[in-house]
Amino acid sequence: FAQKSRIPFEKFTKMSCYIGDGPGDMIIARETSIYGIGLTTTVNAQALTEAGASETIKDLKELLN
Repeated sequence: FAQKSRIPFEKFTKMSCYIGDGPGDMIIARETSIYGIGLTTTVNAQALTEAGASETIKDLKELLN
């Protein structure tokens, strides 16, 4: 997406977040320097945090806050 938008990747990572419900998602976020938000619908918060989540939420509605 960054390439198609012609946004430098470093800038893209600073203005993005990756929301996922598995450790693999948080590993991707961490390895690409994108802010990772772990959704605890399938895995507990500790597993997501250990995989690299910057924060965890229980429900997508929490993003509105």
